Amino acid sequence: MRSIDAKDLKTKFSNASKKRINGKNISKTQKDEYLIMSAVEKLVDKNLTSYTTTDSLTSEAINLLSTVNITIDTTLSGDLDLKKTTTDSETINNPNIEDKNLKNLKNKKTDAKDKFPDTDDSFYKLGEQQRQFKQTKYSDQAVMLPSLAIQKIAAAVSEVNLDPSDETKFDEFK
Repeated sequence: MRSIDAKDLKTKFSNASKKRINGKNISKTQKDEYLIMSAVEKLVDKNLTSYTTTDSLTSEAINLLSTVNITIDTTLSGDLDLKKTTTDSETINNPNIEDKNLKNLKNKKTDAKDKFPDTDDSFYKLGEQQRQFKQTKYSDQAVMLPSLAIQKIAAAVSEVNLDPSDETKFDEFK
C-alpha cells in the first residue's frame, strides 16, 4: 500500500478549493468569479455560448447575461418613472380581449417541433463576422458599464441557476 506524504496531501486538498475553467485556476474563495465562470462553463458545454476573447470577468459576465437574454441598459437613470411621462388616459376597447367566462378558457399546448425540422441548418449558426461583432460588443460594454455591478448581477443569476436544490432555473441551465 502506498503512503501519501504531507506535501502530496496538501497539494491534493489545496486543488479541491480551485476549479480550472478556460485554462485558468479559479479559487472558490473568489465567489463572484467562481460563480460566473462556472455558469459560463456550463453554457459553453451545452453549446449555448463561447468564452469571450478578452480576459475580463466583466466581459464574461455580460456574455453570461446576454446568453440568458438579460440586457443592462445604462442610459436610464435609477429614478426612472414612466407614469410621469404618460399623457394618454384614453381607454381603447379591444374586441380581442374577453373578460367574460375566463374560468371556462383552457390553455392549448402548441408543439413547434414540426416548424423547425433541421436544427443543424447553417441558418442557426453565427458566421465569423457576426461572432467578431458580438465579441466587440461585449468588450465595448465591459468598458462602458460599471464592472462591479455587472459582475454582481451575473453572480446572483449564476448562484440561483447553479444551485441543484433550486428548481427555479432558466431553461439554459436545466
